[in-house]
Amino acid sequence: MASRIPELKMTAKNGRLEYEQQPFKSILINNEENGMINAARQYPMEFIKADCMKTIEIVMPGDSEYNNDQPIMLITLARSLPYGFASNLMLQSDTKNNHAPTADAVINTPVIGVGAGYRFQYAGAPALTNEILRETADGTRTESYTTSQEWSDSHNIKTNLFKTFANETVQINASLNASVSDARSYKESGTSGFGETVTKSHSHSPFRLGGGLRIRGSFGPSITRIAKKYQWSLAYTYRNTQQDVKTEYLGLGPQASSNGMEEHRAQATLELRNLSFKPFTASLSAKGGYYNRSYNSLTSGIGDTQGLDYAQQVGFLDIAALGSAFERKLGFTFLLNSEYLVNHGSFVNGNSVSPLDYNDFNVNPTLGLTWHFKRSSLGASWTRMVKRPGISQLNPYEDRSNPFNIKTGNPALKGAVTDSYSLSYMLRPSLSWIRDASLRVSYANTTNSITRITTLSDNGVAISSYCNLGKQESLGANSMINLTPFKQFMITLNGTYSWNTVTLPTGQLNSYHSLVASSGFTWTPEWFELSGTFHLAPSLASVQTSKLILEPYGEISIARYFRKPHIGVSFTASDVFHTGGRKESIIKGPDFIQYNYNERLGCSFIFRVYWRFGRFKPTETVEIKAYDM
Repeated sequence: MASRIPELKMTAKNGRLEYEQQPFKSILINNEENGMINAARQYPMEFIKADCMKTIEIVMPGDSEYNNDQPIMLITLARSLPYGFASNLMLQSDTKNNHAPTADAVINTPVIGVGAGYRFQYAGAPALTNEILRETADGTRTESYTTSQEWSDSHNIKTNLFKTFANETVQINASLNASVSDARSYKESGTSGFGETVTKSHSHSPFRLGGGLRIRGSFGPSITRIAKKYQWSLAYTYRNTQQDVKTEYLGLGPQASSNGMEEHRAQATLELRNLSFKPFTASLSAKGGYYNRSYNSLTSGIGDTQGLDYAQQVGFLDIAALGSAFERKLGFTFLLNSEYLVNHGSFVNGNSVSPLDYNDFNVNPTLGLTWHFKRSSLGASWTRMVKRPGISQLNPYEDRSNPFNIKTGNPALKGAVTDSYSLSYMLRPSLSWIRDASLRVSYANTTNSITRITTLSDNGVAISSYCNLGKQESLGANSMINLTPFKQFMITLNGTYSWNTVTLPTGQLNSYHSLVASSGFTWTPEWFELSGTFHLAPSLASVQTSKLILEPYGEISIARYFRKPHIGVSFTASDVFHTGGRKESIIKGPDFIQYNYNERLGCSFIFRVYWRFGRFKPTETVEIKAYDM
C-alpha cells in the first residue's frame, strides 16, 4: 500500500510510517480511532493484506477539515479487519548505560480484541559536574561545584480491550495502565565559605493503576471520500500518581517528602463532518466535560514542615468550525476553547497557612483563513492560549542539596496568557526536486509568562524560584523547504529568526536575538537507510541574561529492515559534535553576576533492534484506491 502513495515510507530506524519525513499524528480506521491499528500501534498492518482496505488517504498539515499540524492517515475498510494476532518486540541500549526493552501484542477475535504492551527502562548515566562562579556588587567572589549521578528503573504496562457493535457503528475501547518506578541519586556539593555537603536520596513511585473507557459511535451518510459519517463519543479516564522521596543530608539529618496527584476526567464529543451550506462545506464539532485534579505534597525533616494541599476543578467546552468555500479555494478555521476553573487549597509552611483559593474563566479563540492557489496558499491566523503552571512549578519544596543554590517552587503562580498572530505562505512548485517551501512571520505577546528567576539573599545564598513576568514579546520569521535532489534522497532545511523582549520583576527590560537553523535528510538505497538531523539552536540559560548559548546538535543513523524475517536493526550516533566538556552561561541580577559551567553528557551510540511477527486470516480481493489530499 505504501508504494501507491509517493513519499509514504516506513522508516527502517523504528518501523513507523512517515510522509515526507514527518510522522503521523494519527491513523484513523473509517475515520475513527481504532484499538488494533493506530499511530502508536502500526505493525499489524504489515501482516494484513491490503485487499481489506477500500481507500487510503493522506491528510496534509493545515487541512481545512482536520486543522492538523502533522500528517493524518485515513483508511476506509471494504470489510471488517481480519481476525488474528501480531506482536512487536524491541530492545534499545546506548553507551551511556540506558536500556529500554519493550514488547507489544494485539489479538483480534470474533468475541473481542485485546492489546497489551510492556516497557522496562533503566537509566544510569555517568556522573556530571556543574560549577558556579558568582561575583557580587561588593566584590565578593564565591565558587561552588556539584557532582551528581542518578540511577532509575521503571516498569510500565498498558492494556486495552476493543469491540465493535451494531454493524460497525458503535465501538468500545477500555484501557488499563499500571506503573512502578525507583530512582536513587548521589550529589556532592562544595562551596567556598560554606563547606561541603553530601546528599543521598531514594525516590519510589509505588504501584499505581490508571485507565479509561471510551464509547464511540457513528451515524449519518455512508463513508465516501467526500462524505464521512457523523460521530459521537463518551469517555472517562482516571490517573493516579505518587512519589515518595527520602533524602539524607550529611551532617544535617534526613528529610522525607511525598507528592501525589489524582485525576478524574469525563468528556463528551459530537462531530458533524462535511456539512454543505453552499458555497460552504464545513465540519462542526463540540467537546465538553469536567475534570477534577487533587495534589498533595508534604516535606518534613530539616527546618519547618512544608506542604501543598491543592485541588483544581475545571469545566470546559470546546467548539470548532472548520471548512472551505469556493471549490475549496478558501479554507477557514474557528476554534473556541472555554473553561471555568475553581482552585482551592492551602500552602503550609511551619505554623503559617496561606490560602490558594481563586476562580478564573478563560475564553481562548482561534481564527484562521487560508486561500489556496493552484500550487500555493496564503494564510493568516490569530490564537489566544492560556498556560497554567504545573505542579512542579507550584510545589514549594526546597531542594537544598547545594546550600549555596537553593531551588524551590512558587504556589502563588498564575496562568500565562499568550496572543499569537501569524501570516504564512506555502508553495508546492512543479519542480520534481522541490516538494514544498513555506515562509511564516509571527508576533506573540505574553502576560504573566512563567519563568525561573534567581535572587540573592542577604547571606549570599542564591534562591532560584518561578515567577510571573509582567510582559514578554516575540517577533519572528520561519522558512522551510523540502528538497528531493535525486530519487530516494530527501532533505529538509529550516531556519527561524526571532527578536524577543522581556520585562523582569525588577522592571529591567531584557532583549535578545535568536537565529535557529536545522536540517534533516533521509537516503534510502536498496540495502540500507541513512538519516540524520542537525540543529543549531541558541538558547538562554535564563531571562536574566541576553547572552545566547551556542550548542550545535547532530544525530546520524544507519538502519536496515529485513522484510522476510520482519527484523529491523539501527545504529545511531547522537550529539555527534560533543565528546563531553563544559558549556558556559551567564545570569545577571541587580547586585550580582553568575557564571555557570555545566558538563554535558556528550556523544553516545544507540543500538536498536526490533522483531515483528503475526498472522491474520486472509480476506477476499477488492479494488484498492490511493491518493493524497
